[in-house]
Amino acid sequence: MSVGKRAALTTLDALCCDEQAALLALAHTGGMTTGQLQTICWRERSRRTAQQGLSRMEHKGLIVQHHRSVHSQDRTYRLPSLWELVRRGAGLVRKHPLSPENSASLAGRTLERAERLGAVVVALVSQTPELAGLCVTLHPSIHPDQPRHGNSDALLFLHRWLTSLEATDQPSTTPWLPTMDFDSYRGRALLIELDDGLSASGLRCQAERYARPRVWRNSTLGEEPLPLWVLSDPQRRNVIARNFGSLWGERWLSVAIPEIQLPQWTLWEGAKIVRTSSLGAVLDVC
Repeated sequence: MSVGKRAALTTLDALCCDEQAALLALAHTGGMTTGQLQTICWRERSRRTAQQGLSRMEHKGLIVQHHRSVHSQDRTYRLPSLWELVRRGAGLVRKHPLSPENSASLAGRTLERAERLGAVVVALVSQTPELAGLCVTLHPSIHPDQPRHGNSDALLFLHRWLTSLEATDQPSTTPWLPTMDFDSYRGRALLIELDDGLSASGLRCQAERYARPRVWRNSTLGEEPLPLWVLSDPQRRNVIARNFGSLWGERWLSVAIPEIQLPQWTLWEGAKIVRTSSLGAVLDVC
């Protein structure tokens, strides 16, 4: 019977969350004690519960417990026993998105996306003379009433003084301070989409999921955010316009990372270009 169970177990999905976490922890560390695994994977559970879970995993042929000792000066000292993956357990973990192999790739992609988002923030600060403040929220929903519609990479709130004179007169005042006169600045929200080569059908699907401006105006945000597509390759601009822009139909922005410090910020309406200029000039049109 145990052989049948082992043959049927081909994916981590057949294990409970605690057991999956234990396998991933062992894959990343090489070996851990029962106490260490309990702290990480069976938090707020008893040691007995952790031991039972580990025993089940051992019975399934996924892990093994090594008993260790060291001999010194005619005495033998017992060391804490370590749980380690066996070949079958390591094979299951290798297919998981958070395995050591996949995590390294994920970390690289995460750093690259963080670098692009950082470049956008730097550009907004350096190219907006009337900037009074900037707020960043990561992974916001693209539909305030339908969280399952998905998320964008970031939501940026830009607060701009009405005139450059006001910006120079009050350089230390920011919109979230009580001394701020809220009638003296302009707000603009941007939904950041870091383009990762989404297919044409994926772009059209994203456009369909986006909440329309009237939905945003009735939400707690109170105004519709402007989608801003940040591209690694300028050649992707037309692909996004044909698929996302044409179906979206509203206004949106695009900028390519190689051109982010140039007057190459493009304002679109649907799939048509409204204006390509500096960031400040484009925001004024918005």
